[in-house]
Amino acid sequence: MKFSGNILVFILIVLFVFIQCTSKTESNQNQQENSVSNKIDHKAEDKEELTSVIFECNYFNNPKPSLKAELFAPDIFVNEDHQHSSPCFSPDGKEIYWSSGIRVKNTKSRKQVIYFSRYEDGKWSNPEIVSFSGDYSDGGPFITYDNKKMFFYSNRPITQGAKIKSDDDIWYVERVDLNWSEPIRLQFNTDFNETMPSVSEKGTVYFAAQYKEEGSFHIYYSELKDGLYEQPRSIGPSINNDFRMSPYIAPDESYIIYATLNAPLKISFRNADGSWGKHRSLGSIINTGKSQRFPMLTPDSKYLFFTSYKGGKEERYWIDAEFLFK
Repeated sequence: MKFSGNILVFILIVLFVFIQCTSKTESNQNQQENSVSNKIDHKAEDKEELTSVIFECNYFNNPKPSLKAELFAPDIFVNEDHQHSSPCFSPDGKEIYWSSGIRVKNTKSRKQVIYFSRYEDGKWSNPEIVSFSGDYSDGGPFITYDNKKMFFYSNRPITQGAKIKSDDDIWYVERVDLNWSEPIRLQFNTDFNETMPSVSEKGTVYFAAQYKEEGSFHIYYSELKDGLYEQPRSIGPSINNDFRMSPYIAPDESYIIYATLNAPLKISFRNADGSWGKHRSLGSIINTGKSQRFPMLTPDSKYLFFTSYKGGKEERYWIDAEFLFK
């Protein structure tokens, strides 16, 4: 009987251990299933977050153009003294920014300021000067594709209270809710002109600069590495063989559109080896004025904006961008 009792105790211990192990295994399986479920849910949330920003813009209720350049929103820009950029759109199409020249009170001089309008409650707000602009000459706004930064050029002093610069530098501001931070100067700026920034999806800044050794404006680029912008490099002799300015770089850097001195807007496509192909004019449907400048595509690449100087003034035009890729 004593031996049988020992067997009974042994069996009970084995059963207890088995039940505990089974319970632990089921608990681990449930935890793993919950973990996988959470990962799937997070992936779904991430995907939803990535796809939730869709570019939708009613362009101040202007009818969309076809393959013919049309004036863009002339009633919005009617009171501007001098139009000096194309409109730049936020990735969701709910904000529009642009720069224009205004007369300085009690003087004959003029400076640039950056305006904006926001689409709220089914209508566009009245144009206002953006929070960081107005005290100095600021121009060429460009919003990054993640909607987190806006690049622009300015003659503002490097440090507060210092003298206004005699040249332009490239600056950026960071989005803070519905407003912008204080401007931050890019470290590669010099005492020569760096202007008209355009930024690719991966953060590379393309811009026009007038460096002393070259005399006229040429196009340069600076890559973003480990949070810092590298020393600018020339885009190369195939493009910089004459006066070049106001570049627009494609989001994936596969093509670039730029202005020439009192001549047509041109486009160059990147070759498979990374070099730039032979440039071509955008043709007579674009280049109809004395000069064309400031090319800018909408974030969805459907429409091309630019300025054209006709009849004694420079105005903003837009056109269906389909012709660029034929």
